[in-house]
Formats: sequence, structure tokens, C-alpha cells
Amino acid sequence: MDKEVVRSLVYKAFEQAYRENHYYDPSELPDNILHVSELTYCARKAFYQRRNPRPLSREKTVILSFGNAGHYFVEEYLEYPGLLKELVGYIEVDEFEIHGQADLVLDDSIAEIKTVSRIPEEPFHHHLLQLNAYLKIFERSKGFLIYIDKRRGIIEVFEHTFDNNLWRELIERARRLYKALKENKEPEPEFSPLCRFCEFKDLCGVKEVIVIAKG
Repeated sequence: MDKEVVRSLVYKAFEQAYRENHYYDPSELPDNILHVSELTYCARKAFYQRRNPRPLSREKTVILSFGNAGHYFVEEYLEYPGLLKELVGYIEVDEFEIHGQADLVLDDSIAEIKTVSRIPEEPFHHHLLQLNAYLKIFERSKGFLIYIDKRRGIIEVFEHTFDNNLWRELIERARRLYKALKENKEPEPEFSPLCRFCEFKDLCGVKEVIVIAKG
């Protein structure tokens, strides 16, 4: 055995871990079932994941697996009366359903766990969209975003109450993606710093990352 074989074995371990801890595959969903997590980022990427699925890069698999590991430790060992973990639910809107899986659900609130390289000064918008949608789906009024700084070990918690404007924004995003899937026509891209890490940037035709929003 040499070092390249060892490297390959470790990458394969991460790939297996990611597959076993990623509970849904967008390419396997019917067009009328949309998932909250695919409605919080670029609609064109979500479209490609449905129509032209591609595996993640090895490096991205490792990064996401570390995020999954953070979820696992908190969810496995956090105990509180009445706590539900990884609760799945959905809500019907127009001709489609919006599905979601919340990390931690209590009688009056929901908590989402996010591992990050740095704690933001305020919650990222796409995380608020996600948490806000779960509040609607699971009929809770208050939510918490738990940010775990994986470099420094710092934990910060932001509180959020249900926001109708955020919910309307998510619904419009869902309608745009559903229309694109129904017509089999890719929607407009949403440029951000994340474009440089996208598996579909060659299909999208993006030559440069054009930043129109911080994220």
C-alpha cells in the first residue's frame, strides 16, 4: 500500500458517510415535490440537480461530511423533554408540495444546526429562509439558528420568529423552480460567491463569479 491508496481509501470513506447521511436525492423526486433546501439557493443549480445530476467533488464531499458530523454529535447527545430529531413534514402550495426535514423540533420552536468557518454577525439569508419555512411547515412560531464555528469551537445562537415576507419569498422561489421543471426550461442563474464551487458552472456558462449578494 502507498500514500495514494491511503488517500483514496479516506476519500471513499467520506463519500460513503455522505451517502448514508444525506436523506434525499433531488433527481429522484417528482417535479411536484420540492424540498426546502433546494429552494434556498440558485434555482438553476436546483434545476440541473434534477435534470443533469452530477456527483460532488471529493473535496466538497469531505467539507459537507464534516457538517453532517456536527449535526450528528449535537442531535445524538442533545436531550430535552419532548425533543424530536430530524422531523420530516410538508405543506401543499398551488400544484406542488414543499417538503422539509427540521433538525430539532420542540413543542413551541425549531432549531437548525449550521457548521461554519466563522460565526456571522447576523444569520445568513438562505438559512433564515430555510428555518422560516420549517416554522410554517411544522406550525411553530419561534426558531433558533445554531452556528458552530468549526475552527474555534465557538457556538452562537440566533433567535427568529416567523416572517410572512420570508415565506412569500420562498413560495415565489418554489413557483419559479416548479415552472422551470414543468416546462423543462432552465431558470435564470443567481450569481453569488458560491458559483465558483458549483458542479454545474460549465453547463451554466458562467465565466466569472458576479457577486450580487453577500453569502
